[in-house]
Amino acid sequence: MVTTWFGTSMFCAANSAAISYSLEGRSNWLMATMPVSSKQIFGAKIAVNMLYVLIFSVVTQIFFLIPGHITIETALRNVILPLCIVFLVSNVGLAIDIRRPNFDWTSVIDITKRSLSVTVSSLAGTLGSMFVIGGTFMMMIIPVIESFSSSTGVINETLPNIIFVTLSLVNAIIGYLIFNNTVHRGVRI
Repeated sequence: MVTTWFGTSMFCAANSAAISYSLEGRSNWLMATMPVSSKQIFGAKIAVNMLYVLIFSVVTQIFFLIPGHITIETALRNVILPLCIVFLVSNVGLAIDIRRPNFDWTSVIDITKRSLSVTVSSLAGTLGSMFVIGGTFMMMIIPVIESFSSSTGVINETLPNIIFVTLSLVNAIIGYLIFNNTVHRGVRI
């Protein structure tokens, strides 16, 4: 579980959607003249971030499922929640980058190190992941203590799974609302 959350916080800190619009520079007029909608273009930028998180999360959970260290429900939680966190953070970074683009860069370092969208999305992703990690450990204290007193010694993770899947859906809904707002605002040329 720690590897999943550590990976998620690292992926949130390395958010490529937060600089994707500014990185296009003065060539952003190409995006406005393409025969695809801005929803498809922005969706592709978000999907790139989510793809490597999905692969990392699934592979990690398979490694834990094979020896039986976790249940299928916990594995699903550990895949769904990081995806929803990255979806939200990517949308926040993309929305800020589109509203406040930096086209006056001379080197890519100017965008990646000195951009408001990168700073906000990295902090939101890292702090949000740490909040989720802390919440996960706090939610697991009671089931672990109960497992010591039970005859089977099995940890019941039903309540933490329900709570964190619900939180992940809230993250996804907020990310979707930000995404729709960004798409409807469009881009500046």
